[in-house]
Amino acid sequence: MRASRRDRPARDPLDLYQKGNPVDVKSVTPDPWAVIAAELRRIADDVETLIGSTPPGLFSIDVQPFGAVSHPPVPEQRDNTIQAVSGVARALLGKGAETKKMSDGKSVFCTVSAHRGRILVSVYQAVADTEEGPEAGR
Repeated sequence: MRASRRDRPARDPLDLYQKGNPVDVKSVTPDPWAVIAAELRRIADDVETLIGSTPPGLFSIDVQPFGAVSHPPVPEQRDNTIQAVSGVARALLGKGAETKKMSDGKSVFCTVSAHRGRILVSVYQAVADTEEGPEAGR
């Protein structure tokens, strides 16, 4: 088994800014996607520590991108959230998400799931329902 993350040296925070080109941390803000990608690499490193142990029957990853954040979802954030979910879904799964009314008749989710190898990847987020009335979404 590999050493745990705690036993490994921390990654240089500058690798979030420009690979191979150290820059002044105060002068450059890293792209949020670079920060997310760097953390996912650290998660992959942690998963590697499980090599040699009993594998799971199913392994899934749930990704919940937000547009502008508001709880509960409001109509003003709907388009941003749908755009965020579909963009991530296209990058990870090669297809956009669909907006669906859930079985409770109240919740609306922008969602897509697919397998990447042996991993089930689900990309989803709640969005505000734009339709009103008992027949909305049917």
